[in-house]
Amino acid sequence: MQQITHYLLALYLLSHSFLLWADGQSGFKHNTDRNSYIHASMKGWQDEPDWQLRLPGLVVSSPVIAGDTVLLASENGNLYAFHHPTKAIQWIFPTGGALSATPTVHNNTVYQLSLDDHLYAVDLTTGLELWRFRTLGEQRFAGWGYLGIQADKPVTDPWDFFLSSALVHDGMLYFGSSDQHLYALDADTGKLRWAFKTGGMVHSSPALSGDLVLVSSWDGALYALDRHSGEEQWRFQTATEQRLKVWFGIQSSPVVDGDRVYMGSRDGYLYALDLQTGAKLWRYDAERSWIVGTPSFDDHSLYVGTSDTGWLLALDKTTGQERWRHRTFVWTFSSPLVFDGQVLIASMRGDMLLLDSSSGELLQAYRTETATADRYQVMHAESGRFDYQRLGQNDWRHDSYAIMQRILHNGGFLATPTVHNNQLYITSTDGVLLRFVLYVDNE
Repeated sequence: MQQITHYLLALYLLSHSFLLWADGQSGFKHNTDRNSYIHASMKGWQDEPDWQLRLPGLVVSSPVIAGDTVLLASENGNLYAFHHPTKAIQWIFPTGGALSATPTVHNNTVYQLSLDDHLYAVDLTTGLELWRFRTLGEQRFAGWGYLGIQADKPVTDPWDFFLSSALVHDGMLYFGSSDQHLYALDADTGKLRWAFKTGGMVHSSPALSGDLVLVSSWDGALYALDRHSGEEQWRFQTATEQRLKVWFGIQSSPVVDGDRVYMGSRDGYLYALDLQTGAKLWRYDAERSWIVGTPSFDDHSLYVGTSDTGWLLALDKTTGQERWRHRTFVWTFSSPLVFDGQVLIASMRGDMLLLDSSSGELLQAYRTETATADRYQVMHAESGRFDYQRLGQNDWRHDSYAIMQRILHNGGFLATPTVHNNQLYITSTDGVLLRFVLYVDNE
């Protein structure tokens, strides 16, 4: 019976193969507009992953597929390349700092930003360094009096998970830096073309449309720059200052949709702006919940997760009106992956959910082994939310970094899933790469 099932599955996959990404590069959300929309209907996946691969370190970045190679960037400072048909390791490229950015691949070159203050260009085939570019310093965001503690010195934000992922277009490489700049480099040589200074750290990933490159900053602003010169065309300012400074800044990356650009903010709103002028078209109130993940869209709706309120939201693209919401219970910072009629989202509870994009109805769910076992005792069994009392306190003003380490080791998801040849790849925060066989229909 098992042999018959495998045979039928093989026939199905052969008859429903489809091309997924075609923007000339692989990386965070693959496309220069930073959307994740696959023009095929997702029927689900095999209940369990067909293989797993564990790394010796935490992972907050997303897996990237380039041909037969899967690239994984780890918080242990190593960039890994595996031959995904066999899981054989091809090479390891060590850096001197944590790798919190998703790697970008273009023309057989891998671009990777590290907390050791360098952006590296690495040969995809050999893993050898081609060149490196030094920034003025990479670090996590820190605020004075953050969360109401230690007002005499900066306090590091435990939720600042990501660094900027590079974007390559027309021979230029763009990426943001903790030194407050958006950099434009020659993609072949690493030579600086221009640098634009914002008012805060730039940990979001840039998007591009026409002659505009867009990036958001921890100063709470979205910037639109001329991609050739770096000259500012417009900026849009969100709310920036609250009593505890907990809403400050933008982590979400902008997403371009025709003549509109969408972005989330830690001021508790999701924005739609006019691409050419930066004028606000609408604003969605996320009920004081951060929008950290990057939105994705289809022909009608915009999808994005929230933080403490624990929702996946579906909004009307034109009006910003809510169409539906689905409870995820916890931080949902992964970016949605959209299909024709379905949307897939992963959360820090270790859940991967497939929903009907019209109604929000749950179609299929998977939870990681570590999260199911709750090995680090972070979940409340009845509510399905984080159990802050069992974590040892009732707020985040004490031991927040130790608590965050327990949560990250508990097998949740910060990574955005990627699809290649009818297989889905996603990495859990405890460093496990999962691969699922998909059932799809592109007819």
